[in-house]
Parts: sequence; C-alpha cells; structure tokens
Amino acid sequence: MPVEIETKKNLKGGRHAEGAAFPLLQKEKTMRVRMLVDMKGAPDGIHVNDYASGNVYDLPESLAIPWLERGICEQDKILEGPSEKKDEAAGPFLRKKKRK
Repeated sequence: MPVEIETKKNLKGGRHAEGAAFPLLQKEKTMRVRMLVDMKGAPDGIHVNDYASGNVYDLPESLAIPWLERGICEQDKILEGPSEKKDEAAGPFLRKKKRK
C-alpha cells in the first residue's frame, strides 16, 4: 500500500498551511517560585535544568504547580515596582542631616 510522504511540494513551498515556517505553539504561563530544596526538572519536557534551594525561578505552571503541592518550592510574591530608599521612606523629619 503506497504511503504519501509530506514533501516541500505537499507543504506549499516548504511551509505549513498557516504560512509559518514552523507551527506556532502557545507559550505556557509561568509562575515565579522560590526553591526550598535542590531539584532537577525539565520545564520543556526535554532539557533538564538544576534548580538550587533559595533561588527564584520563572517556571512553567505545569512544573511549578506539582512542586508547590509537594512542598518543593513556594510561590514568590515580590511586589513589582521601584524600591524605596530608607531615607525617602523615613520622611523629612527623620532624615539624617548632612554636615558640611
């Protein structure tokens, strides 16, 4: 029984039907986590990375959620925005005076 093999001729000039050189995959949502133990994991399912305890990583939800449930990491909830300096937060009356 003959089998049709996809060739450049069958793919309209070597491209997929949408016109892209490769099919576009949806980017998975990520979650920022702080590791509680050293761990190895493959965020893309292929390449294995080392994750060190105490460091913060942006992991895909498919990897982060099971690790959160098992206590391997915790969600890192750092507030986004500019950091404040102590002198600015203290107010005008509590700032140290500069000597000339």
